[in-house]
Amino acid sequence: MDFFPKDTLCSRIKERWAQRKTRFVKLKQLRQDFSGFCFSTVNCGRTMPVLGISALDYIYNLKGLEYPSEEYTKTRAKIHTRVANRILWLCKKNGGIYLKTGQYLGSLETLLPKEYTDTLKVLQDKAPNVALEKIKVVIETDFGKTLEEIFSSFDPTPIAAASLAQVHKAVLRKNGEEVAVKIQFPTLRVQTYYDMIVMSFCLKVVARLTKWYRFRGLNWVEFFDNFKESLSNELDFIQEANNAMKTREEFEDDDRLYIPNYYLQFSGKRMLVMEFIKNTLKVSEAEEIKKKYGDKQAVELSKTLIDIFSKMIFITGHIHADAHPGNILIREHPKNPKIPQVVLIDHGLYCNLTKEFIDQFRRLWFSMVTFDNVKMKEIAHEMGLGEHYRFLPLLFTYRTINSTKPLGGKLTDQERRFLKVNDEMNFEKIGMLTEKLPSNICFIFKTAQYTLIHNKRLGGSIRYQLISFSDYCIQGLTLKDSILSYYSTKCLFYLKMILFEYFFGIYKFFFGFYVPKFDENNEIVIE
Repeated sequence: MDFFPKDTLCSRIKERWAQRKTRFVKLKQLRQDFSGFCFSTVNCGRTMPVLGISALDYIYNLKGLEYPSEEYTKTRAKIHTRVANRILWLCKKNGGIYLKTGQYLGSLETLLPKEYTDTLKVLQDKAPNVALEKIKVVIETDFGKTLEEIFSSFDPTPIAAASLAQVHKAVLRKNGEEVAVKIQFPTLRVQTYYDMIVMSFCLKVVARLTKWYRFRGLNWVEFFDNFKESLSNELDFIQEANNAMKTREEFEDDDRLYIPNYYLQFSGKRMLVMEFIKNTLKVSEAEEIKKKYGDKQAVELSKTLIDIFSKMIFITGHIHADAHPGNILIREHPKNPKIPQVVLIDHGLYCNLTKEFIDQFRRLWFSMVTFDNVKMKEIAHEMGLGEHYRFLPLLFTYRTINSTKPLGGKLTDQERRFLKVNDEMNFEKIGMLTEKLPSNICFIFKTAQYTLIHNKRLGGSIRYQLISFSDYCIQGLTLKDSILSYYSTKCLFYLKMILFEYFFGIYKFFFGFYVPKFDENNEIVIE
């Protein structure tokens, strides 16, 4: 009699082996988790002295200097440079979310002093990568399979590395398709939690130290809370895939934009498998784009980008909020290789606007581009922007609130003198404004700034960007109305713009134009 059938014995051996294998994989992940905890402890030891010294640098070196004297300005610029270099060193040493924070700060060209953005821009370049053996732990832990069981080939050298993950080229064993595999760094599962605690504590200390100082309008704690929320979304790769699929649906009728396919059966919270896109250029490689497609197509490409982000802001309310050059690729259009097609990747960071907010922002934008300062003030207060509404035209339409220059034109000498004499636009006042701005508007502003940068590189015009934004704004405002309502509103916009720019006297007679003066409470005084 056979008391131990072969199939039962084999199944028991396989079961035991699977259990041991699982324990071994868990042990490897625990080792990475412990490394993450150790790294965060070391990061803490570096971070607190840097932020403390930097805060004291501002307080003691600017003490006794009269604001905004020339000596004060020069001294502060030197301090900005010193502090920016300390932050640069810290971000490179600590990596992870510190590197992500540094990259984000380096992108805020209009919101932060030039000394900061110029110094921190270098962090946008290729980030350090992690060895393949460590990356394998993520696959084995999250999927219970080895790398070799999922992929028939896997390039050990990453084709791209960022602050939180790196991307490898691979071939799926199941169907032989070439894919890009985005894998999160294994230590971040634990390290991010403790790094967040350290950064939050340090920022609270800095806020406390600067409470009665010149920078008291800057709410870095609130900024960090928004950043933390965004980061948690970026660390969930399933959320990234969902964002991408939603964007693909919203732009399914526009073949100027392509969103890569995602393989959800091979994807998880820390690994994402997507279609590999060949022969691409970054949108920042403007000269190569012009050489390949010609200057005319480069300008058309800039218009395409503007249309894409205009639609996101004013129609869908589903905004890709990390549109830096590395996330916008350009390839030959499959239907016509002589024209470029936009490939949008890295959909981890999105801003989702409510219908109520979109409606408010549409009305705010329309009031700015039709030069209705009184209406703009009314809507801005509705949105809780307080007394800082007068900065909005400068931030979004690059003109002062009392400007009579054409839409998209450069600041006149008179406007520059106005800004300088009245000290209307400096780091502190921008800081106070961003403190009041809802986080959604900050994301819109960031997206608009990225769009402007890409637009200028490719030879496009600011005027087209503002008019395109306005056109999509009008589409949104009349979305539920008849086609007649859309065209009548559009005609009103162009009529007011033409009259304002070429027949200002007629415009003022029919619509009125109030050149604002401000009282001691920063309120518009209409005479």
